Amino acid sequence: YCGVLTNIGLAHLEGFGDIETVRRTKLELLDYVKVAVVNADDVFMMEGIKASGFKGKICRYGIKNTAEVYATDIRLHERGSSFRLHTGAQGFVEMHPKISGMFNIYNILAAASAGSLLNIKLPDIKQAIDSFEGVPMRLELKELNGVTVISDVYNANPASMEEAVKELVRIKKGRAIAVLGDMLELGPYAGEAHRRIGRLLKELGIDIFIAVGPLMELAASEFQGVSYTSRASAEAGELLKDIRKQGDSVLIKGSRGMNMEKVLEG
Repeated sequence: YCGVLTNIGLAHLEGFGDIETVRRTKLELLDYVKVAVVNADDVFMMEGIKASGFKGKICRYGIKNTAEVYATDIRLHERGSSFRLHTGAQGFVEMHPKISGMFNIYNILAAASAGSLLNIKLPDIKQAIDSFEGVPMRLELKELNGVTVISDVYNANPASMEEAVKELVRIKKGRAIAVLGDMLELGPYAGEAHRRIGRLLKELGIDIFIAVGPLMELAASEFQGVSYTSRASAEAGELLKDIRKQGDSVLIKGSRGMNMEKVLEG
């Protein structure tokens, strides 16, 4: 009945080959649904949907572009956020989700769109979303010995890595330390994707970069700041122990195959 398309980014390119194939494959969902919930702010995806000739109903959600479900008055907090959720016929409601980050507001809009289409009442949508605590290994915020840690170790691709780094910068009070592992399955795009992360870290003023894996060494070469390299996550954890001090904010992120959860073990 209803399918949800959140975004199209550089992920799993080792198998798909290029971003056009990723888009074409994701849009195959449209062949099996009558209603599509789509991110109006993903221009590349919206262009593909228009070209596909999809004849079903489209429910758009977004923040920047015209959409049936959208957010206004957004305020990002150290933990969680608050915003006004608009759903067309049902009006709007004030939201106070516990999960953090602008990208999670997009995820909430997608969920609210699907719920609204299934005739779930707005107060029930609010209650479900505001009570959601998040899931393990995805943007978990922890306090360890006076250090704020963002543990986002489930997986990584260029888009999610960029959002996580921005979240680190947003919440930091003292030094910002990025402990980043290789982003896998990017095929021929891998080198440049990692170099771009290094340039982003430099642009956003990250104080210390611990690069984990041979691909992240490419990012470190672009960073040009205080950086350390390691081949394994456990080794990076030992480096972090020596470097961190009270008041620091730390992001730990990488692809699942990099086992980045080991950074905080021991």
